[in-house]
Amino acid sequence: MTHTPRRPDDTPEHAAARDAPAASRRHLRLGLALVAAVDLLAVALQVASTGAGPRSHPLAPAWLLAPGGHSFLVAAVAIPGLLALLAFARAWHPLRSGALALASLCLLNESHAALIHGPSRPYFFSGALLLAWLAGTALARALHRGEPRSLARDERHAEAAALGVLAAIYVSAGLSKLLHSGVSWADQQTLRAIVLSHHRVADTSLAGSYAHFIAARPLLSQVLATLTLVVQLGAPLMLVGPRLRAAWGLLLLGFHVQVTLLTGIGYLQAKLLVPLFTLPWPALLARLRRGGPPPDPAPAVPTRARRVLTLAALALALLAAITWLSPLRQYTDLHHAERGRQRDVP
Repeated sequence: MTHTPRRPDDTPEHAAARDAPAASRRHLRLGLALVAAVDLLAVALQVASTGAGPRSHPLAPAWLLAPGGHSFLVAAVAIPGLLALLAFARAWHPLRSGALALASLCLLNESHAALIHGPSRPYFFSGALLLAWLAGTALARALHRGEPRSLARDERHAEAAALGVLAAIYVSAGLSKLLHSGVSWADQQTLRAIVLSHHRVADTSLAGSYAHFIAARPLLSQVLATLTLVVQLGAPLMLVGPRLRAAWGLLLLGFHVQVTLLTGIGYLQAKLLVPLFTLPWPALLARLRRGGPPPDPAPAVPTRARRVLTLAALALALLAAITWLSPLRQYTDLHHAERGRQRDVP
């Protein structure tokens, strides 16, 4: 009788983690697919109704400008993307269908940005979280290569990746304020100037009255501006645990509600995706049904995880370096700077 040596990661603890049921992330996948589909339709309609003109990006290649004003070309990109999102929502080949949907979103968003000389940032949320979801899924499969495929395990990693990217979005927003204006962004004037630039003096609506109330109180304006930096830069606390995640998600949602009231800027995608990914919906629904929250054991990490994670980090660093050194920087800089219209562009 021969004895087969046990693999290092085939311990009773790993076996229990593999066999235990996991909380479903189906609501995250469906919600992300729905928001991405609405974004895809919205930007497709805008591209189909916008032709190339004086506002177009001076460095935009012809293939990015080509869909502008041509419904047939827009439909040729949008329809496969919508079908891919439907497949992604049903977890049918999620990596392939998600990648096709992301490519469609990227192409139409970049075409729209090239046509109007600037990106529409609310659309970034669904694309960024979809990219993170795919990266987390790919990482899960790399970590557990050779083992039976598990949708629950893949989506547990996908959720973690999406939360990390969501935190990075807000940290980036906070850092951009500090890099542009320093801590003086949270003085008594900045928020008041932003608010007054979005509301007429004669605006007597509920939102207008609230905006004037804030603008008339410098100290309160400074407190809200400071809280904005704290909430955005503190977004990584969402990764500490479920309670902090829910608390910070509500703070971010409150931030977006304040932005809408004070400036009229909607960011509906953020208002939907932030609570979707930060609040414990399965546990809340289980409690409403008078049941306990679904079990979600800690994932079993194979011994090759360090090697896989190291290679992934090196690949990301290489990609960042190539992007930083490429002409893409000049292209995106012109996206965000009106002064680019007056530059000598080769």
